Amino acid sequence: MDDQLLARENTSRYIRLACTWSAVPMVVLLFGGLIYSGFMVPILPSATAEQVAAQYRTDTSQIRLGLAVSFVAVIFLLAFGGGIADQTRRIRSAPAVLTYIQIASVGAGSLIFVIPWVCWETAAFRPEREATQIMLLNDLGWIAFVFSYVAFTAWLVAIGVAILVDVAPTPAYPRWLGYFNIVVAVIFVPDNVIPFFKTGPFGWNGIFPYWIPFVSYGIWILLMLRYTVAAINAEVDGQPRNPAKAAATSVPVR
Repeated sequence: MDDQLLARENTSRYIRLACTWSAVPMVVLLFGGLIYSGFMVPILPSATAEQVAAQYRTDTSQIRLGLAVSFVAVIFLLAFGGGIADQTRRIRSAPAVLTYIQIASVGAGSLIFVIPWVCWETAAFRPEREATQIMLLNDLGWIAFVFSYVAFTAWLVAIGVAILVDVAPTPAYPRWLGYFNIVVAVIFVPDNVIPFFKTGPFGWNGIFPYWIPFVSYGIWILLMLRYTVAAINAEVDGQPRNPAKAAATSVPVR
């Protein structure tokens, strides 16, 4: 093989792997920042204005720093989404429109992080505001964060369909992962009911709109990281694309 061509292929591989492995700093920054800020467990939607304001006034510096750290995760979300879109684009039987949907969904989904983080940071910026003003910003942030699921649902459905239409003898991804993407996409749908509940399992802090989607999304990230890295390694190494074998043996490129 021509040296220049080999160098280009290696560079492409490194970039694709780097984008896919960006899921690791994304998870660390997102979860670490939310835990430190005290926002991993949502402020109760049933809390009074004074209770909400008290949390922002008591933990002001912690909220500011934790949210600022977790906000950086958006950069890696864009890279991770791009890495997945690039790999599913290589599925010859998948129509290009599925790649376009992924790109549009990742771009729109990144705004889900921008809007609530700006609202929460604004509330923490001037904790001396009236309690009702802090409550308004807090409500807007949590509703935007939990309620705005549509971009992520569209993203996962597009990935799932791309995997399922792969008719290659050795598909890039295991078929069950396509179904899993669609299941997780549907799991987000209960987020739609949070404007109607301030308590119980359907509030923005409830098990159906928040905890089940959050845990499912975390599992999805790990699985997509593992099998996308496996697909890249199997494809570039010139081996038959066996995702199960490649996923079990794949390691970061050094």
